[in-house]
Amino acid sequence: HIYSQTSAAEKTTKMLDFVLTQFLTTPDKNWRYLAQAAMIAKHQLQQQELALKYAHALYQAPETAAIPTWARQMPVFILEDMSEIEAATILLGGILESGIVKDQNEKQFLLEKLDSLKSSNHSN
Repeated sequence: HIYSQTSAAEKTTKMLDFVLTQFLTTPDKNWRYLAQAAMIAKHQLQQQELALKYAHALYQAPETAAIPTWARQMPVFILEDMSEIEAATILLGGILESGIVKDQNEKQFLLEKLDSLKSSNHSN
């Protein structure tokens, strides 16, 4: 967290890439830091592609890794922000179909989000 607060984007990116490396080694221990890295890339650095890279790593982590479903869903929302509606729709549909979302309220929210994405995609 401290190193991400530097004003030099290049240094911040190096630190975030280090977080990714650590995540790939021990996802159970480091998923929180990678989720934070995705948000820093998206909001602080304004680098959507980098944020998506980190979010995809969370999504693609082994199912045995204790990563909450909200963290695995991050790519959907970043893709939506990037106006990649079709990709977000497909990814969210896959998440819902996989059965990893167990909480009924979360599932309902995501079903509504999927409907919204589909409507948005058809109106373009």
